[in-house]
Amino acid sequence: METENLAANNPGRTAQEACADVKCCIENIRNVIADTLHGTAETLARKAAELEGQPKVSHYAGQASEWLEKSAECVRTFDYAATDAKFRDYVRQSPGRSILMAGAAGLIIGVILRRSR
Repeated sequence: METENLAANNPGRTAQEACADVKCCIENIRNVIADTLHGTAETLARKAAELEGQPKVSHYAGQASEWLEKSAECVRTFDYAATDAKFRDYVRQSPGRSILMAGAAGLIIGVILRRSR
């Protein structure tokens, strides 16, 4: 259904072409985020090594660097299709709870956006 809407917005393209473009775009975004996290982790690790006179700060910077590196790996290995399938199955099994959670999330986002003005 989503791929039909994508193809409808671009009459010269098929649904598969539109879907492939979206998947490619998601993959590119995922790589940019993972590369940025990895680069930040490397920079932080270098800075932590330079802070020899401050062992506590160096330790926390090294720990933060490790967390960023793990986050980068998690972003790289994230399986969007599997997560989407799991989410759809959950919604089918618990439609009432899903609607309540979506409503609560919308309410929270609305409150946050109102406060930011």
